[in-house]
Amino acid sequence: MMQHWLDGRAKAHVDDSTIGDYESINRNWIVPVLGHYRLDKLTAEHIELLHAEIREAGRAPSMGLKAHRVLSLVLKDAVQHGLLGINPCSGVDAPRTSSARRATRGRRGRQDPPGGRRDTEQGTLGPRPRPPPERGPRPVLG
Repeated sequence: MMQHWLDGRAKAHVDDSTIGDYESINRNWIVPVLGHYRLDKLTAEHIELLHAEIREAGRAPSMGLKAHRVLSLVLKDAVQHGLLGINPCSGVDAPRTSSARRATRGRRGRQDPPGGRRDTEQGTLGPRPRPPPERGPRPVLG
């Protein structure tokens, strides 16, 4: 299924360097860890196993995230074509990278509420606007 997807649908929608990345992830992670399972037998636990194998191999969290995204794309396509009832990746949180964690931080390093920072004008959570700085005499250089 993976190779069929890579050779057909993926090549029609992404550039060659992306296909190379997808093929590498497929060859090095997805097939060795999950290749012996039937497509219709994959579960959320199998997806978590893939994440664990990548993590235990000492690879960066970004590799786990990439593998999750590639597998999720393939399985989403399988659902759309009637080969699967549900995408098992949808029941598993994708691995988080340190940049993803930083992106969820608000001002001064506080954690934003679930769903991100919200507009305070709507009466929801969010940082208070800072008052304008006090203006005084300008310093003289020299």
